Amino acid sequence: MVRNAATPVVGKKVKGVKKTRQITYKFHVDAHIPVQDGILDLDHFEQYIRDKFKVDGKAGNLKDKVRFHKKLNRLYVFTEVKTSKRYLKYLTKKYLKKHSLRDWLHVVSKQNQRAYELRYYNIAGDQEEAAEQEEEETKQ
Repeated sequence: MVRNAATPVVGKKVKGVKKTRQITYKFHVDAHIPVQDGILDLDHFEQYIRDKFKVDGKAGNLKDKVRFHKKLNRLYVFTEVKTSKRYLKYLTKKYLKKHSLRDWLHVVSKQNQRAYELRYYNIAGDQEEAAEQEEEETKQ
């Protein structure tokens, strides 16, 4: 009997498509310092990131693939689409520039691999004052 390529072999089971496990990428931006000082509004920051975040080349096309969560002055981003940490830094810097905050704040990567923190720039006067305070404390 001659078999065609289209006819299945009898007695063999055809394996189904394997289900791939969905990977969720987790990032967060820690903005507790500027939020406590009243410089940055976390709700407005979240809305900006939500509007500008691109999925499949389209801004605002989040669907169920990207979720945002705010907790303790931090903005958490959960994505099911492969996203680089650097993209979140790019959007954060863009927000700071738009609201004229880049002169005072910068985005610093934390020791945690998937986190950024917004910090004030160190000014030479602040460092000298801190050194003077430490000297006074050691004398006492």
